[in-house]
Amino acid sequence: MNSNFDNPTCVKLNKLIQHAYNNSDYYKFEYDRFFSGCPSVKSKEDLLNIPFTDGKLIEGEKSSDLIAVPEEEICYIFFSGGTNGSPKTFPYNFPDWEEVIRYRAMCYEFAGVTSEDIVQIMVPYGIWSVGQSAQDAFERLNATVIPTGCWKDAVFEAFEIMRKLKTTVLMTTPSIALITGQELIENGIDISENHIDKIITTGENVPESVRLKIEEMWGAKLISMFGSSEAVLGIECMMHDGFHVLDNNIILEIIDECGHPVKEGGIGELVITPLNRKAMPLIRYKMGDMVQLISNCECGCGYPKFRFICRKNNNFVLSTGVNMSEYQVQRSLDSLSFNVYRYQVILSDDLAGNETISFDIETDADSMKRYDEVMQALSSISIDFCDTISEGWIDIKLNFKKIGALSCVDHTSKQKKKFMDLRKYPK
Repeated sequence: MNSNFDNPTCVKLNKLIQHAYNNSDYYKFEYDRFFSGCPSVKSKEDLLNIPFTDGKLIEGEKSSDLIAVPEEEICYIFFSGGTNGSPKTFPYNFPDWEEVIRYRAMCYEFAGVTSEDIVQIMVPYGIWSVGQSAQDAFERLNATVIPTGCWKDAVFEAFEIMRKLKTTVLMTTPSIALITGQELIENGIDISENHIDKIITTGENVPESVRLKIEEMWGAKLISMFGSSEAVLGIECMMHDGFHVLDNNIILEIIDECGHPVKEGGIGELVITPLNRKAMPLIRYKMGDMVQLISNCECGCGYPKFRFICRKNNNFVLSTGVNMSEYQVQRSLDSLSFNVYRYQVILSDDLAGNETISFDIETDADSMKRYDEVMQALSSISIDFCDTISEGWIDIKLNFKKIGALSCVDHTSKQKKKFMDLRKYPK
């Protein structure tokens, strides 16, 4: 993350903009429309005039308009899981892929991975890039790699490999670590009989309750990476309260609803510009994540750091005009006296337009008796929401789920949506 916006950054950015303008149908059309030609950026202020891009532009066949290299140069094409909409398409040429591997390896090295480690990768391979890119990055560090992938029916085989080959690093998603550990324990297997000292997770946010449960299960420290199909951005340090960005080859902005930079410490939407991505440039790309920039970290590493808050579009506007967001729900669930590992919020209505919010809560079996505590916490999400309930404008339903019920573990990377609006008659 380049916060100084120095001359080398400007040079790289202008080369990227020129490359996109010369070779991408989309960027040429947009820049001709806004600037009557290729724009030049000499300062942070100039950057603010460059139009944003977002995920809708790279869904399905639309992504071809952003491609800025000849078709024969493309070496990989990967896809997103489509959790928040249609799957996005991500083409890479060899220099792009090399940049992905270089930065992933830097993050893994920051986490303490060395050539002496035996790394077991338990994520879906195939159209999701994380399995292949993680494998290449660990190999770059000369670590031994066991690419077991992820199939729910092979949990016991994967653990047997882990035990026999003395795996020291498990690379997976939080859901897979949680579900795998739970299934092994339920079948009477002592999963503490392993040599794992690090679990590096990706693909999902890690609430503190999930972190503690996974670390307790596996007897290892969990280190979370912040990344998506678009880019790997950072990794946790020992403080575990945000993600350090280790590289200056990406410009990171945090903007408010009007597209203006937020003040230091403010919360806003994350916008990225990877400077070395040429096959499909992402210039001022809105990630859809709400984050907070952290100026200093007690770990002392000196790298810039940000904290994930929530997904921007994970919210509802009820018929009464009351807004309910992921951040509010998570904050209420964090106040409980027991752990909630995952949740899903479903908004529906009947033929008369009466609305119901269903909260599906994933927790331990002995916590399922605490109905009243959960209902009180959720009813207090906000004063407006409490009033909406007390005045009978909306019904609340609460459903307890066992661990793993709200996660998706198969050969794909598609996760369950956290917020689902199923209303037939939205107001």
